[in-house]
Order: sequence, then C-alpha cells, then structure tokens
Amino acid sequence: MSNLRPKDVKGSTVLDRILKAFLSNKLDDLSEDDAFVLERITEVDNRLRKGYIVSEPRISVLTGETYQHSYNRPYRKKELAEWQIAQFGVSLSQAYMDIQMAEKFWLTTESRPDKEFARGMMIHWGEDAMAKAQADGDHRAAAAFYKEVAKIRGLDKPDVEGFNPEDFHPIRPVIVADPSELGFPMVENSDMVVANLLKELKKGVIEKIAEDAEEIEGEDSDGTV
Repeated sequence: MSNLRPKDVKGSTVLDRILKAFLSNKLDDLSEDDAFVLERITEVDNRLRKGYIVSEPRISVLTGETYQHSYNRPYRKKELAEWQIAQFGVSLSQAYMDIQMAEKFWLTTESRPDKEFARGMMIHWGEDAMAKAQADGDHRAAAAFYKEVAKIRGLDKPDVEGFNPEDFHPIRPVIVADPSELGFPMVENSDMVVANLLKELKKGVIEKIAEDAEEIEGEDSDGTV
C-alpha cells in the first residue's frame, strides 16, 4: 500500500472508502457501518496472524501425569467464519465475505490476492516456527525452516546485477521502400523471389532431404566438394 495515495482510490465500495480513509489517516471519519466493517476485517487479519489455539491432553514421559498441551496453528476458514459469527453476530455468508475482504484489503496492490496472501502467511508462520525451534535448541529444524522461508521469499534466486528496466531501450525497426538506403543491394524481380521462398517453405521434410541428396551427388560427380 506504500505506493498508493488517497487520490488513486477511484471506487466507491466499502473497501474503497476504508482504504481512502486509511491512506489519508482519517479512519475516525468513517461512518458507523464502514467502521464496523473495518473492525471485522481487522479482527480477521489479527486472528490469521495469531492462529488458532489448540489444546489437547498429553501424558508426561517423566511423571506419567496428564497435562494440557497448547499450540497455535493457522486458522481454517470455517473456524474463522464461526468466530466472526459468534463475535459480531453476522451471518455465515457475511462472515466469509469478511474473510475475503480482509485478504483483499491487506493486499490491495497484489494481482493475485489469494495466492499472495497465502504466501505472506506462510512466511509469517514459517518465521515464527523458525524462532521457536531456535529457542528450543532444535537448530536442525530452525535451519530447515530458514531454508524454506528463504525459498518462499525468493532469496534463493540471485538478482540480475546491473540490470535496470529503465535503462532498457528496445530497438525500433526502420522500414524503407528501397533497401539500398540501408546499404543493402536492391533485389531484382522481388515478386519472383518471394514466390520461390514461399514455395521452399511449403515443401515437406522428405522433399528437402531428397533435394539435398541430389545436390551432394551432383557435387561428387563433378569432383568438387
């Protein structure tokens, strides 16, 4: 969104109004309905980043006692939609629309919101998993996460050094009626030359091989190479 300016937002949808207010730092001026939409899509974004808390019973290998183990994993859309319904009292269809709007709003400048949003979340969760593995002393797992996150970010592919798209100027072809203006000899009977070229292009592979063989035989009979 850093490249967008308020005047670049031309639409009139609720996301357009929120985006324009966001870029203008005037979110407090949003209408009550638009502010409610912003609250809901912000909650979606926060929950996608924090993840779904899973709690399950486990048995300690040291004491044999049962304890509750908790961890975070990415939300499934169904779980997120159910949270939106319980939290804001919206319908199921509106809950899924909130999720879609959240993905679109936080990735306004991307051409493929679904794929790019998923890519961003993979990086987010991968970095968290890498940090946790490092903190737990599992350096092998941390290194594996580091490698995968680098691939997702595209850091495994070297940049083209010294290439600046602004310095690229494609060659513009020059079209003239007389090739002698460009230093090439004038072709006599150009229509006949074009007709012969078209005839050659239409020949099949077998015909071309046969003609090449005849030329080679002719050269051998003349004693020339």
